[in-house]
Amino acid sequence: AEGELDAGFGSGGVVLTPVGGSEDIGNAVALDAQGGILVAGQVKIGSQVEFGLVRYLQNGSVDAGFGFHGAATTVIGPSSNDDATGVAVDPAGRIVLAGRSLNATHYQFAVARFTATGQPDSSFNGSGIEATPIGPGSALGMAVAVDPQGRIVVAGSSANGPDIVFTLARYL
Repeated sequence: AEGELDAGFGSGGVVLTPVGGSEDIGNAVALDAQGGILVAGQVKIGSQVEFGLVRYLQNGSVDAGFGFHGAATTVIGPSSNDDATGVAVDPAGRIVLAGRSLNATHYQFAVARFTATGQPDSSFNGSGIEATPIGPGSALGMAVAVDPQGRIVVAGSSANGPDIVFTLARYL
C-alpha cells in the first residue's frame, strides 16, 4: 500500500551503509540516468570529515563498481570539516556535490565533481574541487542544481554583517 516501506528494496525497505567509520551522514539524494541512487553527505575517517558519496543500484545494494567499493570521498579544505548537503547530475552524467568547508575560522561554499564512475573529475578546476569564500563571515552551500549548459548553481546562506542572507553562486 502507498506509504509503506518497499520490502523489495534493501532489507525490508531500508539500507544501512557504513563508509568511513564513526559518523557517516547522508544529506541529499539524486538519481542518475541509469536509475542509480546517489546519496551525498559527510564521512568521518579518523579525525577527518570529508564529502562523501555512495551509489546504490535500484534494489538498494551498493554499486561495488562505483568509486572505491561503492563510495567516493574527497577532502575540500584544510580544517578537516567538510559537509556535502546537495547532489546533482549534470547533462554529461558527472556528479556534482555542494556544501560547506571550514577554512581556518569560516565556512565557505564547497563544490566537488566526480565522474559517473565515482572518480574525482580533474577537468573541474584541475582537481575536481573548489572552495569559495563569500564575504567576511561564513557561507554555507546547501543545495545544488546543474543547468542544461552544465553550469553549476549552488544556493545557501552567508553572513552579511549581522545578517544572514540568501546566497547564490554559479560555477562554469
